[in-house]
Amino acid sequence: MTDYPQNIERTVERGTGSNTEKRQSTESRGGDGRDGHASRRVFVKSTVGSVALASGLQAVSVGEAATTTTETPWLHREGNRIRDATGNEVHLRGVNVVDPKRAAAEWRMDIEPLIELATDSSQGWNARIIRLPMQPQDIGDHGPGTAAPTPGFTESQLETYLETYVDPAVQTAEDVGAYIMLDYHRHYPEGPDWDSPELDEEIRTFWNHVAPRYSDRSHVIYELYNEPTTPYPGAGDPTDEVGVTDPRAEENYLYWRETAQPWVDLIRSHASRNLVVIGSPRWSQFTYWAPKHEFQGDNLAYAGHVYAHENLRPLSTHFGEPSEEVPVFLSEFGYGEEGPPYLTGTTDVEGQQFLDLFDTYDIHWQVWCFDHTWSPAMLNRDHEVASPHGRLFKNRLQATGTGDPSNGSGSDDTPPAPPSNVSSPAQTRSTVDLAWEPPSDSSDGDLDHYSVYVEGNVNQQVAAGTTAATVSDLSANTSYQFGVSAIDASGSESPVATVSVETTADDGSSDPIATLSPSTTSASVDERITFSVTDTSGTGRWITDLEWEFGDGTTATGWWNAHRYDSAGAYTVALTTTTNTGDETVHEVTITVS
Repeated sequence: MTDYPQNIERTVERGTGSNTEKRQSTESRGGDGRDGHASRRVFVKSTVGSVALASGLQAVSVGEAATTTTETPWLHREGNRIRDATGNEVHLRGVNVVDPKRAAAEWRMDIEPLIELATDSSQGWNARIIRLPMQPQDIGDHGPGTAAPTPGFTESQLETYLETYVDPAVQTAEDVGAYIMLDYHRHYPEGPDWDSPELDEEIRTFWNHVAPRYSDRSHVIYELYNEPTTPYPGAGDPTDEVGVTDPRAEENYLYWRETAQPWVDLIRSHASRNLVVIGSPRWSQFTYWAPKHEFQGDNLAYAGHVYAHENLRPLSTHFGEPSEEVPVFLSEFGYGEEGPPYLTGTTDVEGQQFLDLFDTYDIHWQVWCFDHTWSPAMLNRDHEVASPHGRLFKNRLQATGTGDPSNGSGSDDTPPAPPSNVSSPAQTRSTVDLAWEPPSDSSDGDLDHYSVYVEGNVNQQVAAGTTAATVSDLSANTSYQFGVSAIDASGSESPVATVSVETTADDGSSDPIATLSPSTTSASVDERITFSVTDTSGTGRWITDLEWEFGDGTTATGWWNAHRYDSAGAYTVALTTTTNTGDETVHEVTITVS
């Protein structure tokens, strides 16, 4: 699946009459600066921890925090289960990110810090698998869109793309203890039919380079082909509604297997141990036929893609029942508040259907999409959760911690006591800092996270062990009721402890126009520290310049930076912000390096 464009509207018939396919947005690109020199319009608040979206490896705990390297052992298939070398059953749950080259756009976050954020439990995230779309459009440097010609790239372009964008993503995933699924991400309708000779040439070039390159990396999984859409029965004829279970769909699946088996063999000739995940025709919707007509080879699993499609309900028939016989990866799913009918859904209906599916069946899943533009998007441009389906899966899996909902983890439903001494140590015209103390009847180890409320609605969630948060985007000179509740590992929530706080008046005072947020204020020598910006300029003016001083003689510009200190000491990091009206403020944070 790709994204529904926000600046163009271009849809095409998907599957049957009323179902239409979303397309990649025609977005701009910028440079790809790295440590200390990156310029990214990204706002990641260090005190605002969004809670775990994905608790992959839920049947096996292989680490507690994404900031500490976690073992990612070789995996193998046993029946319909995925197990590690010692026989432990493994469930892989996580997120889709954007193509790593698109992540290098000026207005996005580089792929390395994006993966770090998605897997960083200290930031409230705990994805244990990252699905990395690798688009021929971007490999071949064809600009915005998805309509790359076929073949879409040369061997030289592919090698450059892998070295520049994919190698760092693979290494970062290994460093944070996450699996990564490398996805050959071709699209329809711009792409060719999956049985075309041109496509065969491109896909062989792709896997001849990708498969051997990461064949010795135990945390790398290969996804053969994102969505091999056409040909499929009923394509182009909205009056010919062919269901997934129709015999014509079975015949089509057999033709797909005949076409794609050599590609699977090609991967296996280069990489004997990595899991290979295989999609199916009509946007990888024919997962139903995988158990009856398996591909030949070891360690194979099967992909399914579904959003709010009415013709793919019940989910149990199309994806759940197949998972009782073969491993199934729901490598794209979700729903949005707007867009074509097949993307539009609600938490009460579509969201609950997904939860019921995951509760009933052992399905590995990767929710779409850990981004603010590819839709349905989970995040806003602050890289905070900003969609119903993002909140649902974050909250759901946060409540179950690293345990599988079916294994009885956290069975105590007695809610914890509420946090105590909720207060506001600082306010500006648009932000309020909150602080509190843990519940009297719990240690941090008993808690899973805190929910922070504004006027009775959840504004953000903060990982256990953090007792502070900053609420932004508030109106000046306005009184708000804030609240904090505690949630334990079973999902039980305490009463909400509240406090009323008034923001300061908008009198043109020297409140910071922007504030900086480091990934840590206590670091080791040569530790990589990331810095991001929160825009508090309000309305009527905008930021035109951001200048950084890191306290060791190093300077930088832009919305996002990373820095390492080569000696111990206390360093004052200063962010000087200038607006179009000429206003200028400085925000400082001290970093202690030992």
